[in-house]
Amino acid sequence: MLDLNNNTTLNGRSGGVAELRKTTTGRDVANFSIATNTSNSRKDPETGEWIEKKTEWHRIVAWGPTALYVHNNLKKGSVVQLIGHNVTRKWTKKVKVNESGDTVDVDMESTEIHVDQISITNPKRQTQAPQGEDYNQDTGEYPMEDAA
Repeated sequence: MLDLNNNTTLNGRSGGVAELRKTTTGRDVANFSIATNTSNSRKDPETGEWIEKKTEWHRIVAWGPTALYVHNNLKKGSVVQLIGHNVTRKWTKKVKVNESGDTVDVDMESTEIHVDQISITNPKRQTQAPQGEDYNQDTGEYPMEDAA
């Protein structure tokens, strides 16, 4: 039988650090975004034109201990792997329509992914440190040569 669960799996990179706050009941919640790409560039089989890969941005929400983990570990550009579920929030916003202050109610909607499981990797640049017995690793400098 077909499984109709609301599951989302994403692999992407964070757009920045997570915003951590507390709800009115004191529960931790972290909000952040990640970018994912569609598959690599490819040729359209019908037109023969190249289709470029497209970046999609996703709003992510983490709760409780997961929110603290995200807040403490997420950096801009972190590799994020997560499993979550889609949640659509709806609200009404008052929008000013003229300079005299008249407003209208506008229905708003946002879809977010609430985290069930997450893994964050912060890849470090692998660079080779300069070599040589005169190189000072504390200052990152070579000694000045005598100009004699």
